[in-house]
Amino acid sequence: MNFTKNKPIYLQIAHEIILDIYNHNISLASIMPSVRELSVTYQVTPKTIQAVSKHLNELGVITTKPGVGSVITANYELIKTVHKLNGQSYTLEYIESMKKLSYQDDEIINLIKSCLKGDQNNDKN
Repeated sequence: MNFTKNKPIYLQIAHEIILDIYNHNISLASIMPSVRELSVTYQVTPKTIQAVSKHLNELGVITTKPGVGSVITANYELIKTVHKLNGQSYTLEYIESMKKLSYQDDEIINLIKSCLKGDQNNDKN
């Protein structure tokens, strides 16, 4: 996983795990891999994975059961909601960045529409 510099690594990993659950790559109500396994998978320290687990726990995505480990929620509606909130967060960050570059709302919208169409040349905007 390639991490970006503008967001804490633990949040990026948490979003990746949520996306994997949302896309059914990780099963609902399954047991999460251990901190050690996840730290190897994501090539981060166990302390980072502990922060990921804490965040996912606060969101209700996982619950920690003594003697069992961290269990993923069976509530897919919760996963969809958290996934949508992540998307909104990234969108708001993008909009804020574009406004810092002095783009107006209509210019941002037109640029997004153009990019979604696959337009590489945005001279018309």
